[in-house]
Amino acid sequence: MFELMLWISGHAMQHPHTLITYNRIAGKKLLFPVLLIMLLLSWPMFVTAGTYNDSASETSLRSALLRHFDRWEGAPYRFGGNSRYGIDCSGFVHITFRDALDIEVPRSTELLTRTGYRVSSRHMTAGDIIIFRTSRTNLHAGIYVGNGQFIHASKSKGVILSDLSNPYWANAYEKSLRVIDRRI
Repeated sequence: MFELMLWISGHAMQHPHTLITYNRIAGKKLLFPVLLIMLLLSWPMFVTAGTYNDSASETSLRSALLRHFDRWEGAPYRFGGNSRYGIDCSGFVHITFRDALDIEVPRSTELLTRTGYRVSSRHMTAGDIIIFRTSRTNLHAGIYVGNGQFIHASKSKGVILSDLSNPYWANAYEKSLRVIDRRI
C-alpha cells in the first residue's frame, strides 16, 4: 500500500531507502488494519450472490423460489427445525436462500432483521425478506415471491404461500429487506 503511494508520488525513485523503511513499518504494524479495511470494502460481495437487473431474471428468480416451495410445501413447523420433518420460519428462509439461490443468509430471525438493506413494501421484488412482528416479543420471517405473496413456515400450517393482503399479515408487517443485488 505504501509502495503504491510512494511510487505514484515518485518519492521512492528519489529516496529508495525510504521504501525499505515503509515496507518494514507496513509489514509489522499495519498488516491487520489494512486487511480489516480490505475485508470491509469487499463485504458486499459476501452478502449477495448475483445481480438481477431485468424482468427475465426477476421471473427466473420467482420460478426458482416457487420450485423450492413446491418441494417444501406442507412441511410441519418445528422451532429450531432444519428439515422437511420440521422447520421454523428463519430455517426455511435460510435453507431457501442457500439451496434455491446459492446465497448465505443468517439462520435466526433476529439476525435476518439486520441483513441486506431496507426496501419499502411498495418496492418489494421476488427474493426480498419480509419481517413481521407477530407479538410484542416475537418476529416472523418469510420470502416475497411477487404478486403480493410470500412463502414461509407458519406455526399453524407449516410451509405455505400466503397473501400480504391478509389482514393478519398486513397488520404484523414490520419491514422488508433486500439481500440480492439488483443494480443495473
